[in-house]
Amino acid sequence: MLKAGIDIGFGDVKAVFSDNRKIKFPTAIVRDPGGAFNVSTGKEEGFHNYNGSNYYVGKTALHMGQTYSTRSMEFMENFTPLLVHVALEKAGFINSEVKHLSIGLQLGKSNAVGKAFLLKKIEEGVVDGKKLGFEHVEVIPQGVGILLDSRFNWQGQELVGAGINTLVVDIGFNTVDVLVAIDGQPKKGRSEMLERSGISWICERLIARVKERTGSGLTEQQAKNALLNGYVEMYGKKIDLGLDIKEISNGYAEWLHSELRSRWEEQMAQFPRIILAGGGAHIVKPYMPHYMQNIITPAEPEFANARGFFKWLQVQKKAA
Repeated sequence: MLKAGIDIGFGDVKAVFSDNRKIKFPTAIVRDPGGAFNVSTGKEEGFHNYNGSNYYVGKTALHMGQTYSTRSMEFMENFTPLLVHVALEKAGFINSEVKHLSIGLQLGKSNAVGKAFLLKKIEEGVVDGKKLGFEHVEVIPQGVGILLDSRFNWQGQELVGAGINTLVVDIGFNTVDVLVAIDGQPKKGRSEMLERSGISWICERLIARVKERTGSGLTEQQAKNALLNGYVEMYGKKIDLGLDIKEISNGYAEWLHSELRSRWEEQMAQFPRIILAGGGAHIVKPYMPHYMQNIITPAEPEFANARGFFKWLQVQKKAA
């Protein structure tokens, strides 16, 4: 039976599957502006019908302009079924092949009402004329997936010594989710979502810097790509942004470190493990203070939530 763990972030969708497939694509959606010229030899890349309207999703949408803002919680909830369908399609599956899904929910929405709303969306959403049709869906708070990834192996077996006091710092595109775990168990009362504190902080300043240098603007998704690539292409020419990115990223790391210390200084100092994960982990870690020897970054940190979501399905299978 195929299973999937899917992490829908404000910047990218990440998914892992029980046969070890994994995919990642931009969380970019644009409504079809009116169709294409009739020269296509088949279905257009990234083109889908969702609940009666046509959309482009992923890389195709980035080049269409007027993409929906991915800063909105409502955006994430409303388009989750479409993004899940695209994740399955890009991995080479049809909806009916994947029976069990484990998916993330923003920390600030992780309550009974938020979970029920998302489950209803997934159950009722119609993409390309079909419902998703999962037999079982688990909804897990963002950040908890990273903790689960650190505690269990791919088969759902608990790792020796993994149930320790842990501070999880999940650096996403728009948010930073901070999770406190005591003896490996997440504690909701001390955990918090920091809005507009992810790598969009860097992207906003990079957009302004590019505007100053070139007179041209970038979208947030274009700025994210420039941040990862180290350059931007304009008018057929590569513009190196390496020094700008280093300066802005260092400023972001200093700000984030100060913000974390002001709220979780005791845990940062005393916990044996701080897990720095999410899509922004690679960018931030080089600039974090060197005296913090308790920081670890998992392999492919942008997939840590998705892996943890999947592993929880495996844990439940073993407990059944």
